[in-house]
Amino acid sequence: NPERMRSAYGKLIYLLQDSQQEEIREMMEFSLVRPLQSVHRFLTEKKMLPMLKDPLLHAATRVIAEKGKSRSQIQHELQKKRRAYNRVKDKYVGEGGMSEQDVELVMGSIADNNYFLKFNRDPCDEMIEYLRTRFNPEEEKEGYSLAIGYGTGGARLSHGHKTQYEYVMQTLHLWRDILHDFYRLWFLAEEDLLDPNNGYRLRNTGQGLNRIQNSPNI
Repeated sequence: NPERMRSAYGKLIYLLQDSQQEEIREMMEFSLVRPLQSVHRFLTEKKMLPMLKDPLLHAATRVIAEKGKSRSQIQHELQKKRRAYNRVKDKYVGEGGMSEQDVELVMGSIADNNYFLKFNRDPCDEMIEYLRTRFNPEEEKEGYSLAIGYGTGGARLSHGHKTQYEYVMQTLHLWRDILHDFYRLWFLAEEDLLDPNNGYRLRNTGQGLNRIQNSPNI
C-alpha cells in the first residue's frame, strides 16, 4: 500500500533502494545494505544452532498466559521462567564465543516473537473458535445472524448469513497465517525490495507514480 510507504521506514527503504543502483554503489564504493541478522543466522555463524532445540530456551522465552490463573500461579510460573533464563545464561555464555550480551540478545529476540504471536496471532485463533462454536453457517438464528446489507451500519455490499460467515472465516484464517509468519514475510519483502538485481519501475497506479517491483521471495 503506497500510503504505508510515507512513514520514516518507507523513506528509509526508498533511500536504500536507490543506493542499490549500480551507478550509486560504484560512486560510493560501498553498499548501505547488508543481510538482516536473525537469531538463526547469528547462531549458525557461532556454530551454536543446537541451542534452539534446548528445552531450557523454550522455558526462558515462553509467554506466561494470565487468563484463568491465580496470582500465586502466575508468580510461580514467572519464577520458573526467570530461573530458566539464568540457567540458559550460565550454560551458554562463553560457548561458541558468545558473550552474556549475545545470549541475552538471542533470548530477547525469541521472546519478542513469542509475545508478538500471543497478542496478534492468538486473538485470530480465539475469534475463529468463537465463530465455529457460536455460529452455524447453515442456520440463521435470531440474534446470531451475520448477514449485512448495503448502506446499513457502514456496509458497502450485501451478504447473506452463510456468505458472510465464510467471508469472515476466510479472512480470519488469512490474517492468522500472515501474522504467524509476519517476521519472515517482512524479512523476505525487504530482500525483494533491496535486491540490486531486482530494480523497481515507476508506474502510475491510479494513486500517482509509485515504484513497482517483482517479489520472487514473497
